[in-house]
Amino acid sequence: MGVADPVYNSPRWHRVRMHVLQRDGWRCQLCGEVIDRDAPARSSHSATVDHIVAVLDGGSWYELDNLRAAHLVCNSVRANKGRVGKITVRYQTPRAW
Repeated sequence: MGVADPVYNSPRWHRVRMHVLQRDGWRCQLCGEVIDRDAPARSSHSATVDHIVAVLDGGSWYELDNLRAAHLVCNSVRANKGRVGKITVRYQTPRAW
């Protein structure tokens, strides 16, 4: 599992996330099933918000038209399918000692 972007811990993201979950009626827009509001964080059926166009592909972090409610498992499966063959290697220049 990759490192989470700090945006996900921001107050703005938390407000947008809750807005999207409520707008979508706490229903996964990928499988159509109800999202359990009480599911433990990081469990397969916990609530996430899916970026329809991934941020890495130019999608907006906060544009409501680019966001939809999803189960963690549904979001992960979709994201992994979209990333096949698009793996990006992030290279950091070594520090000069």
